[in-house]
This record gives sequence, C-alpha cells and structure tokens, in this order.
Amino acid sequence: MIKRQLLFLCILYICLGFLIGCGYTQEDQIREDYLAHIYAQGETEMTLDDVTILNNYGTYNGAVVIRMQRGAYQVITTIKIDGIEFTFSDSNTALVWKDGQFFELSDAYDNEVLTKDNLISIAKKVNK
Repeated sequence: MIKRQLLFLCILYICLGFLIGCGYTQEDQIREDYLAHIYAQGETEMTLDDVTILNNYGTYNGAVVIRMQRGAYQVITTIKIDGIEFTFSDSNTALVWKDGQFFELSDAYDNEVLTKDNLISIAKKVNK
C-alpha cells in the first residue's frame, strides 16, 4: 500500500513539473533575453514586467521578428533595406531575435540572418 502511494506521489510530481514547464513560452524567452540585452547596455531600472512585445511579425529561418516596447519618438519612421521599405508609426522599429541575440533589421540582413525574400514578407506585415 505504501509503495502504491509513493508511486502515485512520484507520478503526480512528475506530471506537475511537466505542466509547469510547459507554461514557459518562446515569448517568455524573448522577454528574458531582451531584459539581459538591455542590462548589457547599461539599463538597470527595468524589470521583466516592463518588457513588452508589441508586434510579432513571424519567424524566418529560426529568427523571430518583433517590435518591443522601447523608448520612441512619436514620428513616422521609414527604413530602407536593399530597396525594401518598412514604415513604422514611431521611431520604435522592428528587432530580430535569434539564439538569444537581438539585431536591428538591417544588421540581421547584413549578417545573413534574414534573406531578401524574408524582408519582402516582413514588409508586407509591417506596412499594412
């Protein structure tokens, strides 16, 4: 009887651990990595609760293109990369997250994280 109860408790703990672990998402990882990125740049006041993903433009070659809440001037901002235009409602432009690192769109393209076809697809989402 005691063996059964111990076995049941072990199975229960394993299942609970699995369910808790499943609650962790890619968005959580991006937010944590962004906070570490900001800390590395000298920001010390932000907490994880302050980190917000405003837009997710999709995943391309394992890289996620997002727009984070960060300080922005309220001016329409257009950037051009290899002839492709991206227009944002403020100076807060998209970032690219891959393997825990963040890139500006142009840097992701220059470092071959994104292709020109990826940029075309992203621009359709950004500019709509």
